[in-house]
Amino acid sequence: LDNSFHANIITTLLQIDLAAHDGRGSIKEELAAKLNDQSLATFLTKNIGRDERSEKFIWKLNLPVLQKFLQHLHIGLEELEIYAPCPVPTLFIKGNDSSYYLPEHEPDRRNFFPDSEVVGIASAGHWLHSEYPEKFLEIVVPFFNK
Repeated sequence: LDNSFHANIITTLLQIDLAAHDGRGSIKEELAAKLNDQSLATFLTKNIGRDERSEKFIWKLNLPVLQKFLQHLHIGLEELEIYAPCPVPTLFIKGNDSSYYLPEHEPDRRNFFPDSEVVGIASAGHWLHSEYPEKFLEIVVPFFNK
């Protein structure tokens, strides 16, 4: 599988000197300029925190580890076949405007997750939890409360 999209994001995040910024807004501006995507920058800046001791901005993500092991996160279904089927109820939430979950994925979903359901959010892309957080919670909370 091609992991260049995520690899580019991780590399870009690592290149940003958080100490050079005095606010999240300027970090988001730099990130949006580097990625050429304002909504992705907005989503990614939610992963900024402050170091408890120094109070400097830090990434909440362990970016060096993600960068090192990214290829392992992108394994194909063939490598996962030994774990099928997953015996627990599973919820897939997809953005109806995203190309990440397509009709041709249905046979694999049913094979790996027979006790699963798919719910789509209209007008949402891949980052649906960031684009429509209220709608996302309206779907997720009842599922976990079952």
